[in-house]
Amino acid sequence: MISLENRVVVVTGASQGIGRAIALGLAKKKAILFLVARNGSALQEVADIARTSSPRVMLQAADLAVDGADTEIAESLGQEFGGLDGLVHCAGAFSKGALETASMCLVYAHWTLKRDHPNPSERSFSRR
Repeated sequence: MISLENRVVVVTGASQGIGRAIALGLAKKKAILFLVARNGSALQEVADIARTSSPRVMLQAADLAVDGADTEIAESLGQEFGGLDGLVHCAGAFSKGALETASMCLVYAHWTLKRDHPNPSERSFSRR
């Protein structure tokens, strides 16, 4: 089994339900967490619990259905951690409009990095 210790994992919908359970489970496995949810106070409660086990927890209250939220999340993630090792998407809703025009925060971030740095040796978003 792959160790999750010190692996950066983003969990959307982390304030309740499956997202919360996964976030807390990842914390027990010593993953570094970047938690996202619309409900900031509930997200803070999850982060406080996760911090008892996880080496580092960052949270961002955001509604992924709001234009630009994905960009803000991707920028914060890149600044704080330089990339990610995993994504657990449990948000109830993250986009409005047709599926063809939907944006996903980390897919967008990867695409943006790829667009801005076409030479793979210049890309730093991946944490391999």
